[in-house]
Amino acid sequence: NFQITPRLSYPIKDVTVRCVGYGVGGSAIADYTETFYEIFAPRKSRTINDVDVGFRARQMARLACRVAGAKRL
Repeated sequence: NFQITPRLSYPIKDVTVRCVGYGVGGSAIADYTETFYEIFAPRKSRTINDVDVGFRARQMARLACRVAGAKRL
């Protein structure tokens, strides 16, 4: 689960999230991207539940996610 909070004054849609998995030594070992085809209100937090990033690498120690793109509504 993670939370998206647009810091914009207008609504957005089609939010693409990119997650990178890192091993214990800090090397990037996996890369996942998912687009949420929903509308996100400005300055309102929204929790995304049950996100499936696909196969999880056995050696993954940490997963870092960020918004990679969105469209203005």
